[in-house]
Amino acid sequence: MIIRNDASSHSYCALLGRRQEAEDLLLPARQAEEAFSRCFQNPVMHLITGRKSYKHNKTIRNMDEKHTLYFDLFRAHIEKHVHLEDSHLVYIKDRFLLKKVKRRSILLEPGTICRYEHFVVSGLFQSSIVDESGKTHTLNFPHENWWVSDFKSFNLKAPSIMSIEALEDSILLEISRASLDELLANSPGFATYFRILSENASIAANERIIHQLSQTAEQRYELFCQKYGRLKDRLSQKRIASFLGISPEYYNQIEKRRKTENLI
Repeated sequence: MIIRNDASSHSYCALLGRRQEAEDLLLPARQAEEAFSRCFQNPVMHLITGRKSYKHNKTIRNMDEKHTLYFDLFRAHIEKHVHLEDSHLVYIKDRFLLKKVKRRSILLEPGTICRYEHFVVSGLFQSSIVDESGKTHTLNFPHENWWVSDFKSFNLKAPSIMSIEALEDSILLEISRASLDELLANSPGFATYFRILSENASIAANERIIHQLSQTAEQRYELFCQKYGRLKDRLSQKRIASFLGISPEYYNQIEKRRKTENLI
């Protein structure tokens, strides 16, 4: 595509009032957003490739120095599991996009196909499903150094039954199915890293099922505090209760009882 340099392009954009014209300017990502904002004098709607646009979400296609720092956090996580040469890390980095997500944004809606995997650089999400009675069941709370998506939907290209909501302003590294397949095929080190994560996720899922079936609510509460103590202050009692499979009222009783026991 060719960059437009004619002086009439901005007036043409204002006249038509269409997003496509702003995109056709082919300015760098930030300049394109500013041009679009000037034309409409409204908050910029950030296009998420291959998915529905959300008002406050932003996918950035060129990583500057600040964005490279985000990838360095991802690199540190990878190197906890495998060692990769710098050339491989550059190859990996080029296949991820930086994505900023506002609090309360929906990353994945039930009935849609999960098109991307995301590594959480910072922020907090809630993955959940809603049953026929309208009750919400929380699966997990993806946060820093977790991956967030519906892998079944992503892998099978099938509609998801999950909802993924941002509970905080978050920063993600996003990768498409095609780019992930390319990495897994051409980077043995990354393939090993991803296999380790998949194995750990499978073990954690099995343990969660066992705990849900065999432990009391109090035992599940204690386990949550041990494993996710740092998340507790970032979550409402209602959301934690949903994760534990109990009512908010019963959760409140457990909290009060635990505080009383700690004072004795």
